[in-house]
Amino acid sequence: MHTASRRLHDQRHYGLDWLRAGAFILLIFYHVGMAFVPWDWHVKADHIVSWAVWPMRAVNPWRLLLLFVVSGFATAHLLDKRGAAGRMMRERLTFLGLPLLFGMLVVVPPQSWAEVREKGLFSGDFLSFYLDHYLAFDWRFGIILPTWNHLWYLAYLLAYIAVAAALVGGLPQARRSAWCRRWAGLLGGWRLPATAFGALLTARLLLGPLFPVTHALVDDWYAHAQFAGAFTLGWLIARERRLLEDAARIAGLLLLLGIAAFAMRPLVEGLAGGLPPLLRAGLDAPFFCAQQAAIPIALIGFAHRYWNRDNGLRRYLTAAVFCWYVLHQTIIVLTVHALKGTGLPALQEFILVTAATVAGCLAGYELLRRVPGLRVLVGIRPPDGREQALRRQGAG
Repeated sequence: MHTASRRLHDQRHYGLDWLRAGAFILLIFYHVGMAFVPWDWHVKADHIVSWAVWPMRAVNPWRLLLLFVVSGFATAHLLDKRGAAGRMMRERLTFLGLPLLFGMLVVVPPQSWAEVREKGLFSGDFLSFYLDHYLAFDWRFGIILPTWNHLWYLAYLLAYIAVAAALVGGLPQARRSAWCRRWAGLLGGWRLPATAFGALLTARLLLGPLFPVTHALVDDWYAHAQFAGAFTLGWLIARERRLLEDAARIAGLLLLLGIAAFAMRPLVEGLAGGLPPLLRAGLDAPFFCAQQAAIPIALIGFAHRYWNRDNGLRRYLTAAVFCWYVLHQTIIVLTVHALKGTGLPALQEFILVTAATVAGCLAGYELLRRVPGLRVLVGIRPPDGREQALRRQGAG
């Protein structure tokens, strides 16, 4: 790899940091919305708002793909920085595995307790549920216990990192670079979104009906086809930054294409209303997958062109957002459960749930980052020397 290219490759891409933070924040507010739309979820608000499914559908196809693309980018960068796949894997097991384990034992159980209470399957207190049912692997309530709920992303990401480390970690740097250059050449320009669209559409039509998404890891082949592919794309972009330039050049048109695909979906749904469900899903699939392929690549292009800059907010969000992700869903579920039956108007209920979630995430991070023994359990890194210097400079 040439010196200039090497220097660019080694630089931290602040635009992808902004995108990562935005993807997690979008996920948090998406989960707030899940309590208010007529889709199955752990708990439901008193007021179900049917029209809110369309804002949710605007982001549903691509929100997780974006997160896995950014994760693949970060993993490739970390492997180059650490130099050895084994060292990288040990670090990822700590940074991702400990929050997953802590989450399953401490953060997620209140969600399961609220869920079984709301379904009328359990009326006792949390402690008795936790000791007698959750930790006892009691599945009589129709849900898996213990479980990881929203933290499934960590299990999937760890699996993809392990596979990537096994496949490419032992290869010489020159061979990895040659492999990435070859693929980047094949996927340059519009071939990147076109290939992504073709792969996603094939997976949706062939694997989607056979393997509905479960987030259970072992049987989730349609989900793996999407998310492992997105992770691989992020890895490739990290290794061949010219793909970022390609994405930046076509970002505006891709965004318009994604918006147009979303706008077509209610029209297609209306025209196909009397058809069998499988056929309706097949007619919707091209537009769903166009959203999936176009919008993440467009956002990556915008991040490269406009957001690759550093400031204090970027540093704060980069440090805090993973902790917010770990904590947020429990705050949402418990708040919705606590407001059940209060008779509040829908807007007031939504504002209270949103405010409690934001306040709980902010307070949780500020508290936990000050406790070294707890910090690692929710994915908060200790501040490095540069960050400490910047904080002292800001304070001065």
